[in-house]
Amino acid sequence: MTSDDRMSLGYLVDIDGVLRIGDKPIPQAVEFVSTLQSLGIPFLLVTNNSTRSPSDNKAMLEGLGLYVSERNIVTSAVVSADYVRSSKEGARAYVVGESGLKSAMEEDGIIMDDSDPDFVVVGWDRKFTYEKMKTAALAIRGGAGYIATNTDSSFPMPEGLVPGAGAIVASISTATDREPIVMGKPNPPIFKYAISRLGGRFEDLVMIGDRYGTDIAGAMKLNIGSIMVTTGVSRPEDIPIDGPWPDRIVDSLSEVDPEAPL
Repeated sequence: MTSDDRMSLGYLVDIDGVLRIGDKPIPQAVEFVSTLQSLGIPFLLVTNNSTRSPSDNKAMLEGLGLYVSERNIVTSAVVSADYVRSSKEGARAYVVGESGLKSAMEEDGIIMDDSDPDFVVVGWDRKFTYEKMKTAALAIRGGAGYIATNTDSSFPMPEGLVPGAGAIVASISTATDREPIVMGKPNPPIFKYAISRLGGRFEDLVMIGDRYGTDIAGAMKLNIGSIMVTTGVSRPEDIPIDGPWPDRIVDSLSEVDPEAPL
């Protein structure tokens, strides 16, 4: 910390496409985060993926050779649960999503309810069905608040880009003529949650991500430094001709000096 109790530098690092592809680690990125730890540089691993809890992510990362505290992990599920909890005391929610999203809700005291929820919360759900879409749509049309963990259209897997949470959100939005409040990148809630955990200012942060439209675009809107790595979804040719461009584009985080990244 600086003398006025602000970070002089801190990092937000995406997980999928940056630290790993499927169950395979990206060694240079894992080494980069380990270097942040050894240097004592503040960081959070910030992911739109709502399927894993922080403890699940911790275990997964240990399998990649990266040992971090759960306190260093922020998921869109945790941010969604925090939003619902702070919006209404004793809130009830219908959740379209997997264990990471459901456990985040339960840990924040939110009651699971598929008959008369205050909120419908939608994340990535690899067992999504028509019945789930119908239940969500009826609740939203009945007045429930509509929350999405993220709207990523795809998700990087070893076999290629598979449908992400955004594909599920799009179906429910089509069925209801409603758009959700979105917690994950590129929207402000997840960044605001992260800065509340780290302290400091947005200007003190650098976001490292692989997806231009979420990690990078969200960071630039909030005056957060940005480094796009080409190990996941986006490539330089995916950036709109009229920009804006990230501060840096790198093929590997071995190209980045953690103490002078930009």
